Amino acid sequence: MPKVLLVEDDNNLREIFQMRLQAEGYSVAKIDGKAGMNTRALVGAYQKANGLKVDCWPSEALLAHIRKAEAGKDTATPPGK
Repeated sequence: MPKVLLVEDDNNLREIFQMRLQAEGYSVAKIDGKAGMNTRALVGAYQKANGLKVDCWPSEALLAHIRKAEAGKDTATPPGK
């Protein structure tokens, strides 16, 4: 099971995750390092749009996928496309 970014030490990683989602065109309500309802809904939307298993949880594996997409090694699909 992938490590979910939930513990307090991972706040910075969740902020990075939120910034990456925003850069991908997702409407992040607030970059606050919390895995709230908006962030989790956007995670699910990203997962669905990119053919990933939808569990709506920010994880290290998902962050790696987003980073890989940004590097041009994978094709990320922004919402509504």
